[in-house]
Amino acid sequence: MLINGRNHSDETDCENWQCNNIYTRCDGFWSCPHGEDEENCTRSICPKGLLPCISSNKSALICLPANQVDDGIIDCLGAPDEIEYCRESNEYYRTRGFYCQSDRKCVQHRELCDGNQDCLEGDDENFCT
Repeated sequence: MLINGRNHSDETDCENWQCNNIYTRCDGFWSCPHGEDEENCTRSICPKGLLPCISSNKSALICLPANQVDDGIIDCLGAPDEIEYCRESNEYYRTRGFYCQSDRKCVQHRELCDGNQDCLEGDDENFCT
């Protein structure tokens, strides 16, 4: 289909649909690598331009400035603010794991708060209570 002089199909801009869409927008989880799906939400617990996360060193809720997302420094527990950690994608889905900083491994979200310590220092269980 030709729109504004550009060829479009049902595959055009799929990468945007996967992470920021009506189903993932403002649901409290970062579906997009930079958290775009959680920015400017009316229900947000953080002001505009800031993204909610659990501080990796204080285990407290913080509002992370957007310029600290994907800056090479893990600010949030599980590293949702850094796209190079625990991201998997294929042609059907995109997933994000939880990064265990102490042992530098990824665990799946189903392993969080399950009563089993999967991270060496228990990061995957410590923030649950």
